[in-house]
Amino acid sequence: MLRAFRILAASSLVMCGLAVATQPLAIPAQDAAAGGLSSDGIMRDLLTANIPRDLRTFGLSRTDLLDYYARRNYQPLFYQDFNWRADTVDALKIMQSSGDHGLKPANYWALGMDDLSQSYDLTSIARRDLVLTAATLRYASDIYNGRYPQSLKKQPSELLLEFDEGTGLDAFLKSLASKKKEYVALQGYLSRIRTVSAKGPSQIDAGPLLKRGVTHPTVAQLRQHLAASGDYSSTAAVADPAFFDDGLFEAVKTYQRRNGLAVDGIIGSNTKKRMNTSPTERLGVVLANLERLRWEEPLTTPRHVRVNIPNFTLVARDGDQDVLNMPVVVGRDTRQTPVLSDRITSLKFSPDWTVPRSIMEKDYLESIQADPAYAIIQGFEVYYGGQIVNPYRVNWYDENISSKVTLRKPPSTRGPLGAVRFSLTNDQAIYLHDTPSRDLFSRNNRAHSSGCVRVSQPTALAEYMLKDTVWDSSRIRQAMNAGQIEVARPARSVQVFLSYMTAFVGEDGRLQLANDIYGLDKDLITRLL
Repeated sequence: MLRAFRILAASSLVMCGLAVATQPLAIPAQDAAAGGLSSDGIMRDLLTANIPRDLRTFGLSRTDLLDYYARRNYQPLFYQDFNWRADTVDALKIMQSSGDHGLKPANYWALGMDDLSQSYDLTSIARRDLVLTAATLRYASDIYNGRYPQSLKKQPSELLLEFDEGTGLDAFLKSLASKKKEYVALQGYLSRIRTVSAKGPSQIDAGPLLKRGVTHPTVAQLRQHLAASGDYSSTAAVADPAFFDDGLFEAVKTYQRRNGLAVDGIIGSNTKKRMNTSPTERLGVVLANLERLRWEEPLTTPRHVRVNIPNFTLVARDGDQDVLNMPVVVGRDTRQTPVLSDRITSLKFSPDWTVPRSIMEKDYLESIQADPAYAIIQGFEVYYGGQIVNPYRVNWYDENISSKVTLRKPPSTRGPLGAVRFSLTNDQAIYLHDTPSRDLFSRNNRAHSSGCVRVSQPTALAEYMLKDTVWDSSRIRQAMNAGQIEVARPARSVQVFLSYMTAFVGEDGRLQLANDIYGLDKDLITRLL
């Protein structure tokens, strides 16, 4: 393309009368001095001297654009062989269909972007190429990293540099969207949610507690609402729509189950509040969950595990096939389980437990300061300077004592981590593990841990992880009951997604909602709507 730019420079001297002047609003107008720029340096000069630090139209920094063009020797992306590339319009269509992913098409558009007329004005070509490329970089990052990511998986320039000219630019941009089962299903549901949002289900007026056997005008409203949501259907004629009958009772339980509510068949304040959620808020929840799924690392292994934190569930998959599905316990609100993408690299049977510094400070230090015997009673080994010491010989009131002392529980099948720990690679001391506190799995609200994920079926999960290894069921169970540490590794590391999905599509193709236990939806929804 650089050669084409030089040839074009010579051609423009002959055909300067055909030059077309355009001034896209995203790039500031240039003064007369621009006419003196050399053909080789026009793009470089525009990037380094004349454009603002932040292209407000697309929210990109000059660094993003400069890095991209510098790594391709300042060659235009869209202008090739004396004309705009053949797939320019198709690429623009992909960006303008971003609403299908819950993004805003306006974020990838500037006045004049559709002006693809020929030009022999090198500065005009460079400016227009810059606008088109800026929009493309922004879209590529948003669809791959997310619009408001916690951190970038890849820099915008790095993403676009992966484009191979052998494929269409539109196909490349399309390929950047997540292929995960959850994302595809939720994206497919988005158009339906928008249709429902335009009409809105019927609201349920204030009134008494609604339960089986009650007759009240709001029962008829409830019946209409559940019919609109697909939770209620009746082939038989209803004698009195205002009477809360058995069929309506079962429909209410179905609705509650789908929406992460206590399943009791009663319309109390929580269920009525959920039913009266505004259509815009409901749409916002879907958009927020699509965005959080974009934050995740791409799926690279067919066998993977997903924990849905607010739904308190874990699913283990082989491809798109669910192999395991189980309840889990996650972090309480003050010690939240983080949203992250990771890998399970090993299993530790009959694990020991080294108490994280933060947990020692919050849960144990005060009691040990009051009586060092507390450490012994709780079964801790106390390490100071790498050696086991008598807790009475430690100055527990040293202000830096938590960085000098380590508390450890020796290997056990009944310790805090139960009979097996599933080790991850993150630096936050977050992992999956068994637990002796089995009663928590029967509760509706299972946010009770200090951040790690407690699994209800540790043996089955271990068998899943160690498939195609020498570890059969018998050996796994023996190691879980041995009382001494033994480490096993999967044949290949297994991806793990600790996700926060307050809206997802169930196996029946219907939208399911979970309570926003950490209050993460509101701010994100505000930014996306």
